[in-house]
Amino acid sequence: MPITEDIAKKLTKVARYPVYFWLNGEKRYQYDLKRLGWQRPTCPETEQYYTANGQA
Repeated sequence: MPITEDIAKKLTKVARYPVYFWLNGEKRYQYDLKRLGWQRPTCPETEQYYTANGQA
């Protein structure tokens, strides 16, 4: 699931990294997914990544 500003604020309270750290990480992740032609995993419990055409 994407890291929103609300989630970033909660993570900041726990891990003590600033909000921009979490939001920049999410932004880089989304950029890399787009660059590689991948989609965000549909099941967050798995670590499998699927390409845009559905192949693993």
